[in-house]
Parts: sequence; C-alpha cells; structure tokens
Amino acid sequence: MAGRLGAACAGIGAAAAAQIVSIAVAGGGHGWVEPFFFGPAMWLTLPLMAVRVSQHSAGSVRFPAIEPLVLLVGLGLDTALCVATNRSIIDTGRDEFLMAMSLEWPIVVPWLALWLSWQLAALFLLYARVRKWAGCR
Repeated sequence: MAGRLGAACAGIGAAAAAQIVSIAVAGGGHGWVEPFFFGPAMWLTLPLMAVRVSQHSAGSVRFPAIEPLVLLVGLGLDTALCVATNRSIIDTGRDEFLMAMSLEWPIVVPWLALWLSWQLAALFLLYARVRKWAGCR
C-alpha cells in the first residue's frame, strides 16, 4: 500500500511539474500553448501509470485492460495534440512558430519527456505482460 501511495504522490508531483512547465512553454500566449491544454490529462495518467509500474515491480498487477486503454487514450491525445499544433502553426505562421521553438526548446524537451513517460510506461507494462503470457523470461 505504501508503495502505491508513494508512486501516486510521485505521479501527482510529476503532473504538477508538467503543468508548470506547460505554462512556461506557452510563453504568455506567444509560445507553444497546446501543452497547457493537453497537460491536465497528465494529472490522471502520470499517477495511474506510476502506480501500475509500482504494482508490476511488486508482482501484483490487476486489471490487465488498463494498459491497452491507456495506450488508446495516448494515441488519441497524441493525434489531437499534433492536429492542434498544426493548426497553431497555420494560424501563427511557420516562421514565427519555429522562432518560438528555437527559443523554448530547453523547456519543451522536459514537457515532452513527461508527456511521453506515461505512454512508454503503458507500453512497457503491456510488453512485459505479453512476454509473461508467452512464457518468455
């Protein structure tokens, strides 16, 4: 129980950090604002996947359908993020967007790492479960 609680707290802390970083990335509306609107999804996904990884480490994983569902949600959110970013590029102009990204990349990289972390965790757990079902070590 303590491991799951600690993992959930770590996930919530990571989500808070991601939301703060997304505010910095938005740059008062002159940067990449989409992470600010997609970041709230991490308030659920990061703690959930932190708990799932903790359960996997303890050998007590239940509800095997969670990882495929998280991957589907991730695919949908990634698609929506790409569409929204493309729309932003069209609205602001490619050159202005690239200029903002060239200045903000040190902030964008940590946000992207946090964004991808819960999806990679779900992929890892699904892979580990498939290997276990197939009898691989």
